Amino acid sequence: MITQSKNEKSALIANYESEKDSLRLLNLEAAAKIFSWSVRSELLRNNTENLNQLVNAFVKEAGADLVQLIDPETNKIILSSDKKFEGSEYAQKIDFGLKEPHTLKDDDGIKIITPIMGLNTAQGILIVQLNNE
Repeated sequence: MITQSKNEKSALIANYESEKDSLRLLNLEAAAKIFSWSVRSELLRNNTENLNQLVNAFVKEAGADLVQLIDPETNKIILSSDKKFEGSEYAQKIDFGLKEPHTLKDDDGIKIITPIMGLNTAQGILIVQLNNE
């Protein structure tokens, strides 16, 4: 009887944690999509000071671990919430034909990759990263 109760409790806790993680991911995906619109506006205006402020505020408010903006032509990191990455080449391969947001899950965590589109071409690729805890 006690073992069955412990098993049920463990199952409920696991289910709760799974649901909580799923909701957190859905919320972050929605926030990243809306955030990308602000990034697009500031990128088209070439307003890097506001872009820096937006990125820092997004990291604090949304709970993302890392936000980066990649130049699709050079594969260089234009802007990052961690300044040590700025100016360096983005290490992982990204499909620059990307037209809509994608979420990638791997051992390191979760990445939400969103293209920042101009009129006809991608102006940048926004990457919002959540690390595994």
